[in-house]
Amino acid sequence: MKHRIFQAHTQSGITLIEVLISILVVNIGLLGLAGLFINSLKSTNEGYLYSQVVALTYDMTDRIRANPSALNAYTNTPTTKLAKDCAQATCSPRELAAYDLFTWKQQLDIALPSPTPTITVNGTSAVIEVTWNVAGQSNTFQLDMTP
Repeated sequence: MKHRIFQAHTQSGITLIEVLISILVVNIGLLGLAGLFINSLKSTNEGYLYSQVVALTYDMTDRIRANPSALNAYTNTPTTKLAKDCAQATCSPRELAAYDLFTWKQQLDIALPSPTPTITVNGTSAVIEVTWNVAGQSNTFQLDMTP
């Protein structure tokens, strides 16, 4: 009786190709996750900046409402130098408006990249607008108020 011995045919290199393909698939997945992470950081930063501008704009509306007799003085451009510190001394309504604008501009400069605040008064109402730039994109927040 003849015995036949079957020899297993070995394939060489197939396992290496499978490993390389699995590494490629995993890397594509990791690149996708990295892109998601970067987008989430960008969105988080934009949301943070937006919340800062909203809080600071509402702070300015409260300052204007507390000093309604100097409403028209709030349309002035915020100065870079403070003439009188109203936190330490008694001020007239116009001086208080200048102080409010100065401190508000300082807060905006700390919280936002390249902020440009404007306040437009029309009769007894005011429009407060803050524009800032992030990565070459201009963002604007506008609030209409009546003191």
